[in-house]
Amino acid sequence: MESLKELIAVIKTGAPAEVKAAQKQAERLYNKVCRNAELEKVFAVFLEEAFVLEKTADVEHQVYFINTLKWPFFAARPETFIFWIDLLLSWVVRPEGKIRLAAVRAAQYLVVNIVFMFDEPDGVGRPKESPENINLAKACFCGFALKVAQLTETHMEPRFKRHKFIDSLPAGVYKSLQQLMWESILTCDRLEKIYTDFLAEAQKKAAQHTTFGRA
Repeated sequence: MESLKELIAVIKTGAPAEVKAAQKQAERLYNKVCRNAELEKVFAVFLEEAFVLEKTADVEHQVYFINTLKWPFFAARPETFIFWIDLLLSWVVRPEGKIRLAAVRAAQYLVVNIVFMFDEPDGVGRPKESPENINLAKACFCGFALKVAQLTETHMEPRFKRHKFIDSLPAGVYKSLQQLMWESILTCDRLEKIYTDFLAEAQKKAAQHTTFGRA
């Protein structure tokens, strides 16, 4: 099997058939990661390559690369969540619609990993993570949603108010941000509640800080 760095080079530069084959190889490697925690470190190369993506690939190959992030997102550890979130946010405000769409879709896989680390769906026992990782994962999830909300407000225009549904919005950054929030992050009532509870707690702390400051 080729090294992951070689596979990424193909994904960034190869013909469509070559890219597809390289993506399949990356998937096979991920399946090995599932069985051997030591191999998680191998996927760190994706993060390194992501930071130089715009310099090393054209838009079409950038999309191929982002589409392949499903596997490193599933393998990502809490200490990398913030870096990935910031990269996704930088991609979802890009002018190229293909990049934005790829970022929205890729974010779904990262969020699944993040939520799995701190949430307990249907009463199932908590995954075996340290309390520090559980807290970090929850903070990253809520922070991701908050950053998207802030960006959405920044890109809001009065003309968007007449659209009741995301699908009816004109193509652009604002629509992509709405898709990111509601199709990739806050995908169910349970996750919405986690986020609204986070906002309420943040407002409470801010109010207490203001009160103490006046005193």
